[in-house]
Amino acid sequence: MSGRVKGVLLVATLVAAAVTMGLLIPDSDTIRVGVVYNTTGGMKWLDQPGLEGVRLAVEEINALGGVLSRTVEIVEVDGTTDVTKTVDLVADLASMADLAAIIGVNDPIHAMAPIRAALRRADGGLSTFSHSEIALAVGRVTGEAGVPFVTAGSTLSGLSRLIPGLYMVAADHRAGAEAIADHALGDLGSESVFILLDSGHAYTNDLAESFERRWLEGGGSVVGTGSYSAGDLEISPQIRQVEELAGPPDVIFIASLPNDGGYLARQLRAADLSQPILFADVVDPRYIVAMAGDMDGIHMSTHGALSDPDSDIQEFNDAYENAYGHAPGSVSALLGYDTMRLIADAITRAGSIEMHEVSQSLSDTRAFDALTGSLSYATGSGSSVKPIKIVSYEDGQALIAAEIEPP
Repeated sequence: MSGRVKGVLLVATLVAAAVTMGLLIPDSDTIRVGVVYNTTGGMKWLDQPGLEGVRLAVEEINALGGVLSRTVEIVEVDGTTDVTKTVDLVADLASMADLAAIIGVNDPIHAMAPIRAALRRADGGLSTFSHSEIALAVGRVTGEAGVPFVTAGSTLSGLSRLIPGLYMVAADHRAGAEAIADHALGDLGSESVFILLDSGHAYTNDLAESFERRWLEGGGSVVGTGSYSAGDLEISPQIRQVEELAGPPDVIFIASLPNDGGYLARQLRAADLSQPILFADVVDPRYIVAMAGDMDGIHMSTHGALSDPDSDIQEFNDAYENAYGHAPGSVSALLGYDTMRLIADAITRAGSIEMHEVSQSLSDTRAFDALTGSLSYATGSGSSVKPIKIVSYEDGQALIAAEIEPP
C-alpha cells in the first residue's frame, strides 16, 4: 500500500475518532462526506472494496483541486454488519456540522440505516421500524431530517420510493432480471426456461417474478419451476424435475442469494445439464466463480465489469492496484468510486454543501459519466436509470457479451 493511501487512511481514522468523541470542528476549507460501510463482519467481502473505491476517488478529486475549491474529507464509520450499530453511528454522522451527504453500503437493509437514523432523531426517539413505519413516518420528518444518502450497491427495487432522499447508483434488481431475460431471448436465441429459485426470500421471489414476466412478454415459455430453501442447497429433487421434462429447457435461470448461486450451478453441471445458466443482479461474481467450478456457459447481468476492455476501467484497475497492492476483485469497488464522484459532481452543480441543495442536485442528475455506465435519475425518483452489463463466461474468461440500455 502506498504511503499516500496510508495517509488517507490515517486521516480518515482520526476524523472518525474525533466524530465519536464530539471533537470535530467545522473547517471552511473542507467538505465532509460521511461514508458508511461494513468493513468487519459478514458484509466485509462486499463493502471493503467499495470503501477502497471511495478512497481512491477522494484522492483523485483532491489532486485535481477538490470541490468548490475545498478539500474533500471523508468521515468513515464501520457498521460491523450490525444494523442497530449502523443506525447509531449514522445518527452521530448526520449531526455533524458541514456534512454534505452520506454515502456507501451495498446491502438494502443497511442502506436504510442512514434514513432510519434521521427519522429517529426527528421523531423524538423512534427506536424500531418496519417498511410500513418508514413509509408512514418519512412524509412527516424527511423535510426536517434532510439527509441526502447515496447507496453504492443496494439494488432493492422500490427502495428510493420507500425512502425519499435516498439515491441508488446500481440499477435495481428488477432491471437486472429483465436484462438477462432480454439477453437470453435475443442474443442466445432461447425459447424455453426452467426457473430455480430460493422461495424463502422476498428478494429472490421478486427476482424470479420479474424475470418470468419479461420472459413471457418476449414470447418465451416457462417449462418448469423448482424451489429450494437457502438452508438446504441440495437440489437433486429439482434436478430430477428438469430431467423429467418432455424436452430439455434451452436455459436455466437461478434466482438465488449471492453466496448460493455457484454451488447450485455446480450441481447442475455435475448432473450433465449443459445448457446456459442465467443469473441476475450480480454485484460480485466471486462467490459464483469460487463455487461453480466450470463457469463456461454462465451468463449474468451485473452493474459493471472489471474485465471490461474499456480504457477507463483498465485505468481504474491499475490505479486501484497501485494504491492497495491488489486488484479490485469486486464490482463494488467501481460502484464506490462512482458514488463518491457522483456526490462531488452534485455538490459542484449545486454550488453548495447545504443538504437540501445537494439532494436537489442529485435529483437533477442526467447522463453522469460513471464508470459503471451513464447514470440519470428520472424526475421524482432516486432509482438509477443506466445500462446493465451482461457478462458471459467462455473458455474460463469473463467477456462483456452485451450492454442492455434502459427502456
